[in-house]
Amino acid sequence: MDGAPNPGLLMGMAKRDLELSEGSFSTLPNHLREAVEYQLATEVDDDTASYVAIQLGDFIRAGNKDAVSLLEALVAANKERAKIILAELLATGDGIEQDCQRSIELLVSAADSGSVRAMLMLCDHYDGRRDPADTDPEKALHYLRGAADLGNETGAECLADRLVNGRCAEQCTPDEVAEIERLYQASHYTSNSYYKLAMLHSQGKQSTDYAGEEYREAVAWLRKGKRRHEGGGKKCAEQLVAWGLDGLNREAAPKSNEPKWAWVVLPFTIVIWAVIGSGLLAVANAINAVTIPILLAIAVIMAVVSFFKRKR
Repeated sequence: MDGAPNPGLLMGMAKRDLELSEGSFSTLPNHLREAVEYQLATEVDDDTASYVAIQLGDFIRAGNKDAVSLLEALVAANKERAKIILAELLATGDGIEQDCQRSIELLVSAADSGSVRAMLMLCDHYDGRRDPADTDPEKALHYLRGAADLGNETGAECLADRLVNGRCAEQCTPDEVAEIERLYQASHYTSNSYYKLAMLHSQGKQSTDYAGEEYREAVAWLRKGKRRHEGGGKKCAEQLVAWGLDGLNREAAPKSNEPKWAWVVLPFTIVIWAVIGSGLLAVANAINAVTIPILLAIAVIMAVVSFFKRKR
C-alpha cells in the first residue's frame, strides 16, 4: 500500500496517547482508530493486528462502547485474534452482552482458519470446563488432535495423556502405542514426556529385575530423557536411581576413581620416600663418621694448649 502508515508507529502513538490520558479508557486514542483502519485496509493478519485487538478488548472491558464496533469490524475482516478476544468477552459478558453461542461460533471460525489457540479453547469448552452442559468428548478430542497436528507441544502432550488414559503399553494396540510415542516425543520441551513413556512401558509388570529385558524399553526412555534435558531430566535420573540402574551422578563419577588411583600410587610413593630417606640417612652417617673424630681431636688440642699457657 503506497503511503500506508507504519502500523508499529501507529500503535506506539496510540500507547503514548493512552499514557498521556493517564490510562483513561473513556475515549479511544486517535491513533488506535487509525491502527484499526490500517488493519481493515490490509489482508495481513500479524502481531500488530493481535495487539490492536488486545487493546480494544481492554477498552471494552472498561465499558467503552466505541471499541466494540471497531473490534466487530476486525472480526468481519477475518482477523484471528479479534475473533478470539471477542469470543472471550461474549463468553463472560465482560463489558458486552453475554452470548455463549456466538462465542463458540467465533472460536470455531478461528479454529477452522488454523488458530491453535482457538482449538485449545474449544477443547476446554467441550471438556465441560466452561459449560458442563455442553460437554462433548468427541469434539474435544477433535480440536485437541487438530492442535497437536499443527505442532503445538501442549496439544501433543495432552492428546497423548488422553490416549493413555491410565493404561499400560500391554493394554494398548501397537498402533496406539506408536501414536502415543510419537505425540510424547513431539512434546519434548520437558523430560516429563519421556518419563511418561517410561511409565507406559513399565506399569503392570511384576518383575523387579529392572536391568532385564522386560524393562528394556522403559529404561531406554528414561536414559533418553536424562540425556536430552540436563536440567529437566531430573525426574528420569531419579527413577533410574530408584531402580538401581544409575547409582552415581555425573558429579560423583570422578570421586569413584580416586580410591583406585590411590591404591596404585600409594605403594610407589612409599618406595620412593623409603629410597630418599635411606639416602639421606646414609649421607648423615657418612658425615658423622668423619666429623665427630675431627671435632674431638680439635677439642683435645685446645685443652692441651690452654693447660700449657696457664703453667707459664
